Amino acid sequence: AVTYAFQHVHFPSVVDTTISTNVVNLAYGRRISGRMDIVIAAGPKITQIQSAVFGDSTQISASGSFKLHYRFTRASMHLEYKSYNTNGSGYFLGSNVNVGTLTLERPLGRIWEGSTDVGIANNQRLVPASQVVSASSDRYWFAGAAAHRHIGRRYRVFISYQYNRFSFNRAVCSSAGDCGKTSDRQMGLVGVEWYPRPIRLD
Repeated sequence: AVTYAFQHVHFPSVVDTTISTNVVNLAYGRRISGRMDIVIAAGPKITQIQSAVFGDSTQISASGSFKLHYRFTRASMHLEYKSYNTNGSGYFLGSNVNVGTLTLERPLGRIWEGSTDVGIANNQRLVPASQVVSASSDRYWFAGAAAHRHIGRRYRVFISYQYNRFSFNRAVCSSAGDCGKTSDRQMGLVGVEWYPRPIRLD
C-alpha cells in the first residue's frame, strides 16, 4: 500500500514560524506464521520551514515505521518503531522523533488482564534555535505496568503505574533559576473504562 500524510504547524506568537511536512510511505504487511505478523513502512519525508527570524529551509529525510505482533500460547507481544515530526512539545520549534516501544500482554485469570511496556523516544529539534531551552535534543525513557478487570460487557476498571525519565543533551534552567539535564516522574492511576455499543455505518 501507499500512504500519504501532511502536517502543518504554526507558531504565531513566538517567532512567526511555520513547519509543513509531507510524507509518502510504501507499506508492506505479512503474516509470517499463525503467530507472528509484521508491517513495514518507509519513504521520504519533506519538511519545509518558513521563519521570519531563522529563515526558510527545506529538509529531506527518511521516515518509516515497523510493527511486529507475536502471539504466545497465553500472552502476546507488540514491538513497534516510528519516525515522524511533532510540534516540539513546548520545548522546541518542531522536532523529529524516533520512538520504540515493547509491550507484553497476558490474561490473569478469567476476568483480569495484565500488561507491561517499556520504550524510548529521541527528539531532535527541527529549527536550529529555541527560545525555550538551549538544548538541541532530548531523550525520554518510560516503563510501566497495568492490570484490567472486566465488569460486564461495557466497563473495565484498571490500575496502572508508570516511571518516566526525561533528559536533555545539555543543562537547561527554569525561570526560578534551577538548572539540570534530567527529570524523573512516577505516576499511578486508578480508573474506569467505558465501551459504547458499536455503531453501524451502512
